[in-house]
Amino acid sequence: MAYLDFAAYTALGGTLTEAAFNNIAPRAAGHITRLTHGRVVDETPVRDYVSELMFTLIGYLSDTDAIARSGYKSFSNGAVSATYATTQEQRAQISAYAMDYLCDEVTADDYETPLLYAGVIV
Repeated sequence: MAYLDFAAYTALGGTLTEAAFNNIAPRAAGHITRLTHGRVVDETPVRDYVSELMFTLIGYLSDTDAIARSGYKSFSNGAVSATYATTQEQRAQISAYAMDYLCDEVTADDYETPLLYAGVIV
């Protein structure tokens, strides 16, 4: 599911090339689908908060990719220190972004289930 296309991405101020966007967008969309348990996959039109989350995740993942290519999470020059991000830290940050954007969003059905709810619906 494309929660945000390249034209909308650039309209929001995105600076990636179309090739870079097309490389990162499926991963960002996959995180949204996973975190919402597929509840927004078939929604048309896409909710504004979902598109905004997608925009944020694309920025985060592109920054994370750049850091990963360099091998550093952070780097300082005085006394030279470097820190590496773990996959758990990256997923925690992605989940935090999802909470920021989607914590009050519910499904459009009669149950009004929170989009991020991971429990059992009866």
